[in-house]
Amino acid sequence: MRKTTLGGVVVAVAAVVWGAGLYVSGMWVERAFQDNLEALSGHPQVELESTSYERGWLRARARSRLTLTTPEQEVTFRLKHQIAHGPTFTLAALARITTTPIIPADKAEVTAHYFGDRAPFKSHLRIGLTGSHHWDVASPAFHRPLHNDPETEVDWQGLSGKGTVSAGHDRFRLELNVPGLNVAEPEGEIDLRGLSVRSSLEKQSDHLWLGNSRLALEGLDADLPAEDGNGRRQARFQGLTLHTTLAEGQAEDLLRMRADWDLQSAEMDGRSLNNGALGLELRRIDQTAYRDLQARAGDLRARELSQEALAGAYLELVQDLLPRFLARSPELEITRLVLETGDGRLQGNAQASYRGKPESQGVPGHINQVLRRVTARAEMTMAKDLLTALLRRSAEANLAAKEGVPPDQAAQQAAQVAQMRLGMLQGLGIVEADGNRFTVAAAWEEGTVTVNGQPLGMGGSQIP
Repeated sequence: MRKTTLGGVVVAVAAVVWGAGLYVSGMWVERAFQDNLEALSGHPQVELESTSYERGWLRARARSRLTLTTPEQEVTFRLKHQIAHGPTFTLAALARITTTPIIPADKAEVTAHYFGDRAPFKSHLRIGLTGSHHWDVASPAFHRPLHNDPETEVDWQGLSGKGTVSAGHDRFRLELNVPGLNVAEPEGEIDLRGLSVRSSLEKQSDHLWLGNSRLALEGLDADLPAEDGNGRRQARFQGLTLHTTLAEGQAEDLLRMRADWDLQSAEMDGRSLNNGALGLELRRIDQTAYRDLQARAGDLRARELSQEALAGAYLELVQDLLPRFLARSPELEITRLVLETGDGRLQGNAQASYRGKPESQGVPGHINQVLRRVTARAEMTMAKDLLTALLRRSAEANLAAKEGVPPDQAAQQAAQVAQMRLGMLQGLGIVEADGNRFTVAAAWEEGTVTVNGQPLGMGGSQIP
């Protein structure tokens, strides 16, 4: 009897403790919910505020308002949140928050046209026992005619994504995937395939996140009427990627930024490109100046400025901070430049640096003084057929633009003009023949330009 009674007391106490734990958990979740809204509102063009919060023992309900601000307009969305408190036998976390949009009455019919009774998007956020955040988001697929144009078909293959945020809100991971979007009408079609975004960032200090991001697109096809009404514009891109990185530089107070573009193939109006690549790296970026740039640029975006006023304010900001960037002797390098066409291959690289002075308080007053502190070198090789084709097309376009020159005559004369220009370039030493390709090596140092080791032009080209 005593054991039974004791067991009942233990169960009762455990139930009370568990219930109290859920109540305390609910308080923590409410605080975490408000903190999340504040963190997401850190972007100057995003405002997310809570409009209601009703907390119970096991569950809570909340609503919020999301406002996106651009120079042209302000867009507002209303969201509802269903919150389950934990931990429980089915939820090994502090909470799970399910968010869906509240559809306004005047948009309900259009939304139902595409999504039926499904939410246009839904997100699930799980707050772990350690305080970390794990979320996923999805938008359902649909294949429907445009709501205001029955002849235009829209095939949206949905969206999915997931991400994590550390308990201290100082590490961020994101993945988004859009399998495809096709819009087809009687006059044309656009087809996008395999769009994905990957991002991994870590906060170092206010206004400074280091890490890398990758944007990839499997393919994009377009077949549309030409803007002038004559003929059609057709384009096809495959295997396009952009990879960016912001990392610490050679010293603790310097940064390094890198961007790489890759293109598997492209076809535009009958011309094709293959295996294109461009890599840029900017080194010796002053970290404090970069943070100030981000902070002040964010303040500008938060102000209600016209496009013209915002552009002017950005220019003033750059002019104000430029001396601090130049004082650290920044370096720019084109690490990769590759392009293949039907006429041949082009590849090259380049480096440029500025000789700054740490004690300098401003930019030299005259452009010639600035240029004397710049050192640059570039090398490029190009197939002979490619350079000849580029010169021919340029000459043909110039001839066709002249009044009274018919297209067939322009095409015939263009080949002769191209050969004359090619001979002039070789005669001046600007390009050198190397088998079936041309090479060029240019340099800028102390205000003097050299090409293939020789000063450019008669007597050289030099800044006085």
